Amino acid sequence: NNTLMESNYVKGRVKVWIPVSTRRIDDVVDIITNEGVFPVRVLEDVIV
Repeated sequence: NNTLMESNYVKGRVKVWIPVSTRRIDDVVDIITNEGVFPVRVLEDVIV
């Protein structure tokens, strides 16, 4: 099983739903986890 916990990452796109605050589409936000900081580009605006 491939998980985000693996130490070897392959660059690509993964679609996930993460609630973040941003001003506009295409902003980059930092997602902070125990494993590090991951810059994520906002590609879609969803109002819930």
